Amino acid sequence: MNDTVSLEEYQEFVETTWLREDNPQAEELRIFYGIVGELGEIAELNKKYMRDGGDDLTWRKNMVKEFGDVFYYLAKYANFFDVDISDALVENVLKLSSRKERGMIGGSGNDR
Repeated sequence: MNDTVSLEEYQEFVETTWLREDNPQAEELRIFYGIVGELGEIAELNKKYMRDGGDDLTWRKNMVKEFGDVFYYLAKYANFFDVDISDALVENVLKLSSRKERGMIGGSGNDR
């Protein structure tokens, strides 16, 4: 296995491992719930680490796995809507760079 993967390669890979639903609405919900569930696992991992402490290396190793799981579902959701993740990230960099240049990083709302 290669130790690097492009976003495009990853989005393609996700499709080779996904078990499809016949119903598009059920598929979308399963993807969405997958994202939420995996984010919950990150929250749970952090809660236990904050509460109980523990080995930093083990915590970090588990976090890497959970971030991978979150990204898997995010990549699938992007695929579901035919969104190229690279395009989304470029748009996000442009948006946040503009906000930073205009002193608008703080605050709320999409149009700032």
